[in-house]
Amino acid sequence: MTTAIKPPTTRRRVQKNGERLMLRKWVVGQIEARGIQQKELAAAIGVSADTMSRMLSGKRTIKAEDLSRISAFFGEQPPLTTAPSERKVSYVKVLGEVAAGAFVDMHYVDFAEYTIPYLADPRWSPEAVRALVVRGESINRQARDGDHVIMLDIGEAPRSFRAGDWVVAERVKGGLKETTVKQVRKGSDGSWELWPDSDDQRFQDPLIVEDGEADSVKVIGFVLDFMRSGTRF
Repeated sequence: MTTAIKPPTTRRRVQKNGERLMLRKWVVGQIEARGIQQKELAAAIGVSADTMSRMLSGKRTIKAEDLSRISAFFGEQPPLTTAPSERKVSYVKVLGEVAAGAFVDMHYVDFAEYTIPYLADPRWSPEAVRALVVRGESINRQARDGDHVIMLDIGEAPRSFRAGDWVVAERVKGGLKETTVKQVRKGSDGSWELWPDSDDQRFQDPLIVEDGEADSVKVIGFVLDFMRSGTRF
C-alpha cells in the first residue's frame, strides 16, 4: 500500500508558459531517471493515473500542491525558478547560438550580439545570466529554431546538475567547439548522459559527459527558461 505524501507547509506559485513546460519536462525526467511508472508517482501524491497523465501531457496544470508533493516524493527541488511577482523585466545579452552538430572554430566567433527582454530572477547576478539563440531541430519538442534559452553559468548555480535538468553543454573536438542544449539523464553504467528532445531522426543519441585531452563534453550552464516565439509568417 502506497502512502500519499503530505505537501510542505510552504507553497510555491507555478508560472505559466516556459516554466510550466519546463516543470513537465523535469517531472518526466525524474520518472525516467528512477525507472518508475507514472502510476507510482500518481499514487504517492494522491491523484489518479489519468490525472497524472494529463499533467504530464500538458492537458492539466501542475498545481502548487501537486508540485510540492512531487518534489517531496523525489526528494529534489524543481528547476531553478522563482515566483513571477519577485521578478522584474530586464534585458539580457544574446551571446551566441546553440546548435547540435554544428562545430565552430573556438578562436573565431562570428556572431553579432543583441539583447532581449526577460523576467530577471533576483537570485542571480546579471553577469551570470546570458541568452543563446536556438538553431536547428535537436530540441524541437522543447524549442524551435529561432527561439531563445536563458542560461545560468554553472559556476554561479547553487548545486551541480542532476537527472531531469536542462543544461547547456559544450563539446570540443580539437580546435572546434559545439554548443548545444540537452536534458540530463543518468546512464545504466552510472555515466551522465545529455539527451536531445526531437522528432528529427538525426537527433536521437545522447552525449556522454567526459573530460578528455583532445575531446571533451562538459556542462557549462543551466537552462533557466525557454523563450518561444509567437506566430510566424
